[in-house]
Amino acid sequence: MRFVDGTANPYVALAGILGVGFAGIRDKSELKIKDCPGPKTAAQLTENERQALGITQRMSLTWEEARQNLHKNTILRDFVLGNECMAKYLAVNQTLADALDLDGNDEVAALTRLVEFY
Repeated sequence: MRFVDGTANPYVALAGILGVGFAGIRDKSELKIKDCPGPKTAAQLTENERQALGITQRMSLTWEEARQNLHKNTILRDFVLGNECMAKYLAVNQTLADALDLDGNDEVAALTRLVEFY
């Protein structure tokens, strides 16, 4: 899974992957997204190529957008992580982003702090 990077909490990431997978099995949801084996990543595909694979949403481009998307995900919030864990995780993530100033305007400085931190 290419979307899990070095800044992700591996336990939360794995819990999310397993939890939504289980929820899909429990709810008998149809898997509509096809495999994107390469050599191109989904980001490198054209809009038509993504549509053909069933990819209709892009990954978050900022930490703020990722936090908003995580908070809106009812399966993760209500079934996998729970409200309390979700709220604490988002608060810690916001504190880290504030400390690194990742949501600021100086992208080079923010990336430098991120690399130094990790």
